[in-house]
Amino acid sequence: ADSDANGLGSIFMNTSAAGASVSSGTGAIVLNAGQDIVHGGGAQQISTGSGAINLTAGRDILHTGAGTGQINTSSGAMTLMAGQDIIHSAGANQINTSTGAMLLQAGRDITHAATSNFNSGGGSMTINAGRDFLVSNSGFVNTGSGAQTITVGNNLTLTSSGRIQTSSTSNQNINVGNNLTLLNGADIFKNSTVGAQNIMVGGSALLSGGGSQAEILSLGPQNLSVAGNLDLMGARILATGSAQTINVGGNVSLTGTTLNSNIANTIAAQTISVGGALTLQGSMVSSNTSAVISGANQSITVGGNVSLTGGSGSNAFARISGSPDVGSAANPMRVGGVISMTAGTGAGASASIESASPTSIYVFFPNLASGGYFVNGVEGVVYDAATGTGFIAGVSPAILAGNLRITYGLTVPAGGGALAEALLEVPTQTLIVAAGESITPPEPEKDQDIFEDVRDAKKKDKPPLCK
Repeated sequence: ADSDANGLGSIFMNTSAAGASVSSGTGAIVLNAGQDIVHGGGAQQISTGSGAINLTAGRDILHTGAGTGQINTSSGAMTLMAGQDIIHSAGANQINTSTGAMLLQAGRDITHAATSNFNSGGGSMTINAGRDFLVSNSGFVNTGSGAQTITVGNNLTLTSSGRIQTSSTSNQNINVGNNLTLLNGADIFKNSTVGAQNIMVGGSALLSGGGSQAEILSLGPQNLSVAGNLDLMGARILATGSAQTINVGGNVSLTGTTLNSNIANTIAAQTISVGGALTLQGSMVSSNTSAVISGANQSITVGGNVSLTGGSGSNAFARISGSPDVGSAANPMRVGGVISMTAGTGAGASASIESASPTSIYVFFPNLASGGYFVNGVEGVVYDAATGTGFIAGVSPAILAGNLRITYGLTVPAGGGALAEALLEVPTQTLIVAAGESITPPEPEKDQDIFEDVRDAKKKDKPPLCK
C-alpha cells in the first residue's frame, strides 16, 4: 500500500518523535512538508520494495545523524525536492534507488558530507542545485547506468576524497555556473569507455591535491570547458580511453607540489586551447614531482606566453611532450606570445618541449617575425646541454630547420629590423590618436613642398657671394 504524510509545518523522523520507519512493501511513499523534512537520529528507514519515493519540503530536507537509516527504493524512482537545502551529513546511510531514476533538486544548496552514497544503480541521475553543491568526507555520488546530469548555479566543490562517478555508457554532463574546486583527493570519474564526460565551468577551476591527487578522469572521451582560469596543484586531468578536449578562456597553470600535476591522454587525440598564458612549474618543495602536459596526436593553441620552469627538487621538471610529434605541419603548436624554458636549481629539474619521434616538432608564432623562444633566458637557443633544457626530438636535442620547424605570422621587410618596426607601428598610431592629431595635412598645405621651408632657411643663412 502507498504511504502518505502531509503537513503545513515540518515532518520529523528521529528518536524523540515519530521514531518508527516509513516503509512500504510494494507501494509508493510520499511525504510533503510545508517547511522541513527531518530524517535523523536513529536507524529508521524511508524504504519501499518496488514503489517510488517522493519527498517534497518547502524549506529543507535533512538526512543527518550517526546511524540514520537509508532512504531507499528497490525498483522505483526517487525524487527529493527542497525549496532551500538538501543536507546529507554525518553518519547517515545512503540515499539509493536500485533501478529507477533519481532526482535531487534544491533551491539553494545540496550538501553531501556523509561517507555513504547518493546512488542510482539502474536509472538516470539528475541533480540540480540553485546555488552550491558540496561533496566531502569521502561522499560518493554514483550512477550505475543511465545518464548523469548535474547542474549547479554557483559553485561545485569536492573535498576530502569526495567523488562524482558514473559507470554508465551514457554521457555524464556537469554544468557549473561559477567555480569548480576539487581538493584533497577529490575526483570526478567517468568509469566507462563508452559515452563522454562533459564538464562546463562558467568561472574558474582549481584542482589541488592533499594526501592524493585531485583528478578529473575518464576512460572515454572527455571535454572540459572553463571560462576563467584553470589551476592544477598536485592534480591531474586524464583521458585514458579516447580523445580529450580542454578549452580555457583564461590562463592555465600546472604546478608540482608534493604530487605531480599532469594533463594527459593516452589514446586518440588531445586538443588544448588556452586564451591566456600557459605555465608549467616543477615542484619547489619536493623531489620527483613534475608539471607535465603529454598527449597523443596533440594540438595546443595558446593566446599568450608559454612558460616552463624546473623546480628546486631533483627531477622536478616541467615538460610538454607529444607522441609521436608536437604539432604537425598542418596544425603546429600555436603560441600568441613567446616560449620560455628555464631550468630549475634541482638536479634534473629541466624544462623542455619534446616529441617522441625524432623527426618533428612544429611551432607557429602568429604575432612574430623571428625569434620568440628562450632557453635559460637567451633568445634563439634551441637546447642547453648542461641543464637538459630546450627542444628535444626523440631524446636528442632538436635541430632548427631540421626536426624543429618554427614558422612565423609576420614577415621581415627587405630593409630588415622587421620585428622592431612591427612592434613600434601600433604604439605610434596609438600615440597619434591619443594626441588628437590628424595624419592628414591641412588643405592649404597638401600640395606644399615639404622641403621648401628648409631651402628658404638655407638661403637666408648663406653668406653673400664676393665678386
